Amino acid sequence: MYDMEQQDLSLDEKQLNYASYFVVKEFESLTDEKPTGVFFNKIMSLLNRRIDNFILSHYWYRYGDQVCRQNMPYGLEWTSFEMDRTKVNWKLDRLDYFDGLKGHPIEEGVKFLVEKYHNSLEELIDDVYSYAPYDFQRKFLELRKTFYGVDNAYNWDIENYKRLSEPLFRDTFETFPVHEFKELEGEYELVKTFIDIKLKGDWKFKVLEQISRDFWFLFCYHLRLKPSARENIPPDILHHWREKLPMDTDRHRKSIADMILKSVDEDRDLLENDIIRDYYLWRKKDKEKTEKLIVEFVEDHVSAGTV
Repeated sequence: MYDMEQQDLSLDEKQLNYASYFVVKEFESLTDEKPTGVFFNKIMSLLNRRIDNFILSHYWYRYGDQVCRQNMPYGLEWTSFEMDRTKVNWKLDRLDYFDGLKGHPIEEGVKFLVEKYHNSLEELIDDVYSYAPYDFQRKFLELRKTFYGVDNAYNWDIENYKRLSEPLFRDTFETFPVHEFKELEGEYELVKTFIDIKLKGDWKFKVLEQISRDFWFLFCYHLRLKPSARENIPPDILHHWREKLPMDTDRHRKSIADMILKSVDEDRDLLENDIIRDYYLWRKKDKEKTEKLIVEFVEDHVSAGTV
């Protein structure tokens, strides 16, 4: 995040400032509210495709195409208001950062996009996902919509809801680009196999939702590193993502395997499948090793009088 108080801005930076400011103010003028982070990100994504020579640092992640906050103007302020939801504000009063940009195509682009979508967030998200790098992302978007609906309008009839969502679970994972994400082939085969087996019997919606989400989060850590899923990301940020990737992968791999452990406890027949059995045994052994290390650590410190 660059500080406009401490340096002269390049034309690219001025344009990014102007666009960011204008998205916030245009949305406020139509709604009397600050835009959400989802809305702001998606408008900036569409604007980036609409305006020539517009330099935006952005990447595809869990909820679609989003800006790289560390590379956005100092004037932007992101405020959390729910667990993973934010509001976006422009916190500076000075407007001389935009000198020479009055009447720039950015104005027309922002006005058109904000007016079109300020009351149509779902349409906005769908339109941005239409150019996502992988079909799997579009399929998962449709599947994720069922996650939001299950606790609302359709809660009165979960069996009907399951029948409606069953093809989405199956079709979504059929589209996973395993040839481009070979490093996730094992986890993909595990999740797909688990879902296929469950859909043939008496399955619980929340179980398939959770294991699908876990795999999606795992996928997104790898997705944002693909050249087709990012643009203008600074080298130091890419380095940080790559450095954290083994830890992020391990965390979600274990989360997926924990779902397998829990499901096997309820249905031992799952162990008849080789893929499921291998992950079950790996995670069980891994947890036993971790528990043993914790016990040894505590015993060592007790004997040393440090606890």
